[in-house]
Amino acid sequence: NEKTFCVSDRCNMGSALRRCRERNRRKHAYSPNKAWMKNSPSIAFECFNWVLAADPSQLILNNIHVTIDCHEDIAEFTVNQCFRNFSNKTMELSFDFPKDKEIAFTGFTANSGKKEVSTYLDITKNVEENDNNTGSQGKVKHVAFAQPSVKGESNRLKMGKLGPRMDIELKFHFTTKCARTSKGFEIRFPPCLQKRKRNFALPSDGHIKTSLSVMISSPVKIDALHSAFPHSIEYQKDRLSASLCFGDKKLNDQFLITWTHRAMEIPTLSLEKHEDYESYAAMVNFMPKLDYLQEDFSRGEFIFILDRSFSMHGGGKMTLAKEAVIFFLKSLPRDSFFNIVSFGSSFESLFETTQENDDVVAKKSCEEIKKFQANFGGTELYEPLRSVLKQPIRSNYPRNIFVLTDGGVSEPSLVLDMVRSECGQNRVYALGIGDDASSSLVTGLARAGGGHHEMVKDTQLLRSKVISCLQKSFRPAVADFQVDYLDKNGSCMSVERPFSSNSPRFILEDHSFHNFAFLESEDKVEQLSQIVIYYRIINSLIPDDLQRVTIPFSEANKITGRKLHTMVLHQLSRELGEIPIHLEKLIEGSELSAKKDMMIGISKKYSVLCPDTTFYARSHNSESSDVQEFG
Repeated sequence: NEKTFCVSDRCNMGSALRRCRERNRRKHAYSPNKAWMKNSPSIAFECFNWVLAADPSQLILNNIHVTIDCHEDIAEFTVNQCFRNFSNKTMELSFDFPKDKEIAFTGFTANSGKKEVSTYLDITKNVEENDNNTGSQGKVKHVAFAQPSVKGESNRLKMGKLGPRMDIELKFHFTTKCARTSKGFEIRFPPCLQKRKRNFALPSDGHIKTSLSVMISSPVKIDALHSAFPHSIEYQKDRLSASLCFGDKKLNDQFLITWTHRAMEIPTLSLEKHEDYESYAAMVNFMPKLDYLQEDFSRGEFIFILDRSFSMHGGGKMTLAKEAVIFFLKSLPRDSFFNIVSFGSSFESLFETTQENDDVVAKKSCEEIKKFQANFGGTELYEPLRSVLKQPIRSNYPRNIFVLTDGGVSEPSLVLDMVRSECGQNRVYALGIGDDASSSLVTGLARAGGGHHEMVKDTQLLRSKVISCLQKSFRPAVADFQVDYLDKNGSCMSVERPFSSNSPRFILEDHSFHNFAFLESEDKVEQLSQIVIYYRIINSLIPDDLQRVTIPFSEANKITGRKLHTMVLHQLSRELGEIPIHLEKLIEGSELSAKKDMMIGISKKYSVLCPDTTFYARSHNSESSDVQEFG
């Protein structure tokens, strides 16, 4: 209803009415900027916001559908999203996919109804040459996908331009491993996706239409399946598979499905024949059960490496770290030894050697810790951690190292390489201190050192997280894995596999070990007779003998597809690009060159990135277009 204005001059009245109509139009029209500002933490799948625009407030995500196809430890994600350019201007779009060693990106397509852009893979040098040649003529046919070696936390690929008021449908795929624990197989959105800033606006009602469907395949009958989110479920093939559908309103990035079958604790071999090629990918799964060990594991040597650099000064991080160390000391078992190492630009130890835990020493140590300040300059973790790892271990006292840091250390990749190569029988745990702690360093330290990690943001959950780390250090662990593929004569077969597959590493009891291998010919599969797993138990007083587990080839779980190929080749290719220092010295130049040439061929054939190949985007009708434009 328009307001009445008492204006004698008709021109003035006409202007007033036009202004009134404009105000009413603006009042009742949908503004994407208002939706952009809404605080709606329950928005479904915010972790999949990988499309970037110059003005995110004008890019509306209308709906999203996620499909997960899971076979035991491997899950393939397909994500469909529909966006609209709400503005009256052409919008440049990019695809920003997160870097993570556990995720294998396999491509995307973008379709606006008028034009479709897809990803292809080629040798990086060829892509760069094509990009330069076409770019000089003003035509964009090829746009390089950033390589894993490039600094940063994501890979970015230019998609092209989306016209005003135009819609675009995006579909992309990636493959990842599922966790296997004593509770069962866990299907969840990968952790690297769960802390991304939203780069889109909401529809006018503030709700994105969402749906999720999950298909689970199992080699044996599924015993139990659980998710806290509302869902419907249908079992097929005598419970060898299950389909789940989830509702529209209550899904978010904390989504989790847990499922079990009776054979999940038995060592298994999965063998996948590729659906398009005569090649095979193998995955060995092993979850050690050490219930038969009855001795007390709680005693040990505990060394706490505490970050006292300037970066720990703000946000109460130093206070939080001191409280954590003090609570650690008060929780240590009596028959133990401990020490505290402070580091920054330099490092120093509280005691010259580890001290036996008693009331007097513990009380004195706590008083000294309370005086600690963040005054050690920079954040150099390499030397203090290496110094501790090099110290001789006390007999019958397994050593556990706890690193407390905000993660802003110098050259983190060198630190992680050093831990992998020199960890020996030490186990390294990590606590990330503060809201801005580097999760990549904290999780990397725990993985490389065979321990556990926690992120501590406030005092509320401090004690429970300290106890969690400490209890895991009391448990036995399994290390020094070796997996041999034996032929019918009992001889070891040569198979392509990641370098780290036979490198010393730890896993805790009730956690699983994966070993990957790639067999490019059917002849090798026909020769295969059995798989033998060797390992040692640490944190144990039993003799340090090599343990052995055998998996007959006749018991292999044989499947057809491409998921396992993708994960195996992704693991192989990323380790060729990040060969640890201690392994690089053992590989001759000619052998390494031959492996890289082989990997380039495999990468192009199976569309899995390696250090020398690149994804690029190409429009299907780019020959007739000066730019990639969807509208």
